[in-house]
Amino acid sequence: MDPELPPRVCFNEFNRDSLNIMILYWYHPADYWAFLDLNQRVNRQILQEFEREGIKLALPSSATFLSQEDEKPLLMDISQQLQPKEPQAG
Repeated sequence: MDPELPPRVCFNEFNRDSLNIMILYWYHPADYWAFLDLNQRVNRQILQEFEREGIKLALPSSATFLSQEDEKPLLMDISQQLQPKEPQAG
């Protein structure tokens, strides 16, 4: 790392499903494939440090709510669909 160009870390964006942190670092001399290798090692080290500190990253998720027109909860019976089907004679 060049002391004139230290790494930078900043909280840079609110998204619907995430709070984004941007990590910038410069690789010298410019070599794309070597940079990708460094990038992977840095990212893995970050994940290892998060794990060591007990920091867990949430995976994207969503919830879907269904309702009937009268705004009462929608009642569904899917128990028959969950039963194993018997083989048909054949």
